[in-house]
Amino acid sequence: MARARFIRPEFFTDEKISDLPFGACFLFEGIWCHADMRGVFECSTRVLRGLIFPMRDGIDTDTVGVWLGLLEAAGMIDRFSIDGKAWGAVTNWSRHQAVTNREVEIGSERPLPPGWADPPEWAGIIAKAVEQKRVKPGSARHRTFQNVPERSRSYPEHTQNTTPSPSPTPSPTPALAEGEAPAPAHDGIKGWLAGHGLKITGPNGADLVPEWKAVTKGLKQPISERILLEARPGIQWPSEFKEHRKARGI
Repeated sequence: MARARFIRPEFFTDEKISDLPFGACFLFEGIWCHADMRGVFECSTRVLRGLIFPMRDGIDTDTVGVWLGLLEAAGMIDRFSIDGKAWGAVTNWSRHQAVTNREVEIGSERPLPPGWADPPEWAGIIAKAVEQKRVKPGSARHRTFQNVPERSRSYPEHTQNTTPSPSPTPSPTPALAEGEAPAPAHDGIKGWLAGHGLKITGPNGADLVPEWKAVTKGLKQPISERILLEARPGIQWPSEFKEHRKARGI
């Protein structure tokens, strides 16, 4: 969920900023709006291109990847991966962004950035919200501020997206009720994807079928096809389908 963020006058006179291409500066500002309360964002060139440059036809994912590399080299973002998924974090986030109590109460399911420690006052905000019943004890929001075992974490050196996780072992397809259409995430998903002109492999040859299964999970085929039909512009990538599905609250 995008949010309003602060920008200080010093941003425009910072030497590190002035040494970057204009597009990289714009990307950096856009990342702030899509980062969570700890400055963590999904570090996918396709996702960022769609979120920050939706109206710029001349900017492709390769260009966004180059700009991400420049931001990382300048020490303005850190990139890491959790369970094979690429994430990024804005460095010195708490120094430049003031997070509202409401955002703290809402919480975040994104992983903690490298070396991050929540400000002590955040725990107090959550404790008060629990007391006033704005946050349910034991909920995802509450667990955000408890000690939860961390998932597999790595900090690879890279300039492109992390290779997607291997496809999980398929589980048996449940029986369908009479007249019920199957969901797209079945054994014939490659044919379904190809029939709609959707991308099955990424620019680096990575298999995108696991991503398609994830973003269409739980959907009946007519609903998925309605999303494809109503999408403007047309959908080709899993990340685009995910954004259109989220926009419709499905």
